[in-house]
Parts: sequence; structure tokens; C-alpha cells
Amino acid sequence: MRHLDENLRINHHCGEYLYLYYNAAKSYSLEEFDNHFVEFKNKYPAAAVVLEHDFGFEK
Repeated sequence: MRHLDENLRINHHCGEYLYLYYNAAKSYSLEEFDNHFVEFKNKYPAAAVVLEHDFGFEK
């Protein structure tokens, strides 16, 4: 999580929305993850595309 955080912070300049990334990453259920990730995607769609398609959710 920390390495993805650094990548998002440095390459995508979305430091103010990283709390949403951490909320999604630390979710215990798929529903909770989806809620947090949709909120992150709405705030910063470019970074969400990178996480979703370039890195993949398994990482």
C-alpha cells in the first residue's frame, strides 16, 4: 500500500485524496471497498484508472 501511495502522490499528484485510497485498501468487505473506491474515482478519476487498469486490484 505504501508503494502505491508514493506512486499516486508523486506521479498523479492526488495527495489530498489518498485517505480514500487507504479507506478502500483497508476495507473488510467488497461492498465497503466499492463504496470507498467509487468515492475515490469521483474525486480523482485519472488515478483510479491507473489503480484499476494499470496496476490491477490484486496489487
